[in-house]
Amino acid sequence: MKLQYKILALCPLLFITQCTTISTGDGPSATQRDIYGLAQEKRDITFSVDFCDDYGPEAWFDKEEIIVAVREDFEESGLFNKVHYSATGFASARHYHFRVNLSGTDVQTRLLLANLSGLTLLTIPVWHNTQLDWSMSHIYKGKEVFATSSAQSASDVWWLPAIVAMPFFNHATTGSRMKHSAIYYFLKEIRANRLNELK
Repeated sequence: MKLQYKILALCPLLFITQCTTISTGDGPSATQRDIYGLAQEKRDITFSVDFCDDYGPEAWFDKEEIIVAVREDFEESGLFNKVHYSATGFASARHYHFRVNLSGTDVQTRLLLANLSGLTLLTIPVWHNTQLDWSMSHIYKGKEVFATSSAQSASDVWWLPAIVAMPFFNHATTGSRMKHSAIYYFLKEIRANRLNELK
């Protein structure tokens, strides 16, 4: 069998293995358990999101996904009465503004790493990084009264033995943890600083 046919025969294997995505550090972060508890005051709030994609092609997240994640976690927290997405210029008296930046290994380096992985048939591990940086400001009656930040990072690992971990550690599962662990941290801080109780 000619060499090119042997390589073509391996293509389905390369597609199946894809890559394993592992968390490589985050902080600060929290879990859903950290935000349980009755709220002293439940208020109507608005929130807005500024999203910057410095990652480029194959970005893990877009602005709409961040908006949906914030809305869902804020609504499920039990801290608020109603949660509405709003542009900054239409903010309510109790407004949370998020700045989110997605970055990581540049596109050219990612392409070089993908080629190296393919040429070695995934026998040599290669990886590239993704960083999700967040900041949250609480704007109360037009003034910023609280601000905090969090960052999550992960790596895509291209390596044949990683196929066993891929169903559990991939863009969907690790990406979801990256989004929600930061939002849970922000909710934990809102509760700890009793922001809902501002008169």
